[in-house]
Amino acid sequence: MASLLPLASQLTFGSLGSGIGGADLGLISLGWTLAWQAERDPEKAALLASRWPHVPRCRWIEEAATMPTVDIVHVEPQAPEAEYTDPCLAFITARRPTGVIIDLASRRAADPLLTAVGRALGDLGYRTSAVLFRYQT
Repeated sequence: MASLLPLASQLTFGSLGSGIGGADLGLISLGWTLAWQAERDPEKAALLASRWPHVPRCRWIEEAATMPTVDIVHVEPQAPEAEYTDPCLAFITARRPTGVIIDLASRRAADPLLTAVGRALGDLGYRTSAVLFRYQT
């Protein structure tokens, strides 16, 4: 992982299912550049707009196809899973970012969604691994 650190400040990321931006703050603290956000909940989107007024955002995954290309896509799965995960995987398939971060903070490692997403990303040629980390607010 140390070999990636010199490049960290050059990485751009897009955030699918940004929520209130907690993970975005964590990635920004690594020196990554937030290129865009996608959040369909109007209250959460309003909070994102107040925190990052100059960051382009859209309402849903299909709209994210119009956003700039990024190195990394951060995905926070939301329920209902199929309604969210299928378009997410279609987006990743079409855009082919260098990396994908799946934020499964509220899920367990044995969760069927984690298994299905990991398998789908593996089928796309991504090497997958699970990393547990905590961030404090």
